[in-house]
Amino acid sequence: MFVYRYILCNQTNMFVSILLFLMVHNDFSINWLRCSQMEIAVEFSIPVQCQRLWLFCKRQNGTWRPVKPFSTEENNLSMTSLGRLLSRTFLFLNPDGVKLFLEVLNDSSPKNLSNNDGLVFLKLYDPEQTQIRYIGMVFVKASSRPSDILPKLRSLAGFCADEEMELYEEIKFEPSAMCDAIDANITFSESQIGQGDIICYQKSSKSLSHHAYPSVQIFFNRIHDLKAVVPVLYFSISEDLNSSSLLLVA
Repeated sequence: MFVYRYILCNQTNMFVSILLFLMVHNDFSINWLRCSQMEIAVEFSIPVQCQRLWLFCKRQNGTWRPVKPFSTEENNLSMTSLGRLLSRTFLFLNPDGVKLFLEVLNDSSPKNLSNNDGLVFLKLYDPEQTQIRYIGMVFVKASSRPSDILPKLRSLAGFCADEEMELYEEIKFEPSAMCDAIDANITFSESQIGQGDIICYQKSSKSLSHHAYPSVQIFFNRIHDLKAVVPVLYFSISEDLNSSSLLLVA
């Protein structure tokens, strides 16, 4: 028997992400990855051929991130065989079950990923509204530089082509907030930015000093230092799953 819990995180016309929490209770011989994909296809009308499942693990710093996509061979393994394989490779697996991240493929999605490809999530900070929101994801090469993706970041944010920006890596929030500035001119590998990492970006804070929290770093530190934070989750989704948004405001 399978127990599924789905959390729909974000969907736009170009991108969907779903966290699937899956636990197997008794039938360890079944091909549960394939079963999961068929269940998702029925539940969310996402064809199996448009799905790519990733292993979703807890890092040593306490954050949860996708760490690797499952290969075709791994997709065909039984729960027992896959569990043995993962336990040898990932010693930090959750004993309560395997957590999966679902990437929904579209025409622009890379079909064959290599060890040089990193899935990076993007958040946009707006100092004027004092809001940070998820804006999409991008695949980057370890040998490429953040400067290579600046045009895409500007396009996603609706910035003009020559807008100056600042980039930060969101690392963790506990026990303290850690958000480091990113040098756009050194490689992702040199910056140690790769699979599952989060890049937060904004307009240059040089002209935003009059705002209470002009930079991502100051904003994150302020959120962490608040004695009582009541997060408000704005979430809307249409009946046909054509659009939705997720926004956390403190």
